[in-house]
Amino acid sequence: MRALLFAGVFAVPLVFAAGCGGVAPAPTAGGGSPAAPTEVTLTDGGIADIDKAATATPKTVVLVEFWTLATEPSSDLALNAETRGGIQQARGATPGKDKVAWHGARKAEYLGLMYKDHGLRVIAVNVDGPAKKDEVLKHLKTHDTFHVTNFAWKGDPATAADRYGFTGKAPHQVVFGRNGSRVWKTGDPLTTTFDNLLFQELDK
Repeated sequence: MRALLFAGVFAVPLVFAAGCGGVAPAPTAGGGSPAAPTEVTLTDGGIADIDKAATATPKTVVLVEFWTLATEPSSDLALNAETRGGIQQARGATPGKDKVAWHGARKAEYLGLMYKDHGLRVIAVNVDGPAKKDEVLKHLKTHDTFHVTNFAWKGDPATAADRYGFTGKAPHQVVFGRNGSRVWKTGDPLTTTFDNLLFQELDK
């Protein structure tokens, strides 16, 4: 079992470092953190591209979120630091999600930044279609999604049904454990907060 940094209250403010939305660079030879990416990107990708990104780093917890601009949470929804016990779980609207405090571009970047050195990979897949790609990229840049691998979906969403449980309705989230197995997807029972679900997998 891995004992990570989740024992106490996170008092770290949400500060975004410079980074990139493409596939995360590999760790350095000495075992340190990879070099910080330099820009937000949005890459066309289908199921093979998402699979490749999700498996690029072994023994990583992977969060994949399928999203649209229409399902983005309100910009005034608070991003509070989470604690292991959920005491500071953000309170607010939970569109389409039972017990998920927040989702969307800001949440994805928050998770990607906070836990990038502890084995979490965040992949966001926009399904608005090619006509909105420029608008989507602008939205991602506005929300500083440097630490998220951003894809613009191409192909038939039905191809993502088996592995990701996605059949076209967004937002849709799926979590894979360190061994690559799917541990949760939207629609499955969620007995704790979404953050605590991730903590449990990161601790393994």
